[in-house]
Amino acid sequence: MGLVSLLALLLVAACPRGFDAVENACVVIPPKATATLIYFHGMLPGTTDWSNVRELKLLGTEAKKRGVALIAPLGEQGLCPWATEHWCWPNDRSQLAHVERVVKRLPRVTGKPVLAGFSNGGYFVTLLATDSSIDAAAYVVMHAGPVTGSVFTPERARPTLLLGATHDVYQLPGMKRLAELLPEARFTIRNGVHEVTQEDVKALFDFVTSLSSRRGEGP
Repeated sequence: MGLVSLLALLLVAACPRGFDAVENACVVIPPKATATLIYFHGMLPGTTDWSNVRELKLLGTEAKKRGVALIAPLGEQGLCPWATEHWCWPNDRSQLAHVERVVKRLPRVTGKPVLAGFSNGGYFVTLLATDSSIDAAAYVVMHAGPVTGSVFTPERARPTLLLGATHDVYQLPGMKRLAELLPEARFTIRNGVHEVTQEDVKALFDFVTSLSSRRGEGP
């Protein structure tokens, strides 16, 4: 086992309270889950205490309350060229070779999952929506934006939720561009800055549970 893989396992072993560690991911699987959500975290420092990641704590609590299976994989170091020690996701078309590799290491799920991501993870969801083999039920992009050169084709169209924030100076313009590229998407802008808030989490799970209600089927 390589050093990076070993380090990933050690970090995931310290998932937030209420999560289980499965295949390099932190997961919450409520009884009789009605949907599956795969969530890609934002860029995290290499020294992150994985047991204390706020965005995961918020999502884990809501997943249990809503009866949604939550899978939160761990990113990789070296995928953010400007901060190589950080835990990141592929976020540019120059990294397409990494996209399928990352998809293949995701825990297996039954049915089509909803794919959601915040910031760096949101850009990865955009790449997954345009340039991957994964078949998703829907997409949620939180405080990120479009990936230069990626094209949204009709055959890959899925229900999509876009979340922005009024004082997110760097990412709100990108979210507005993404909304123009995806006119059928639901686009919500809340007051605040670049972070995952309880308001974001509520909007995310409202969206996920509305999808499962319309389908009338489990994950």
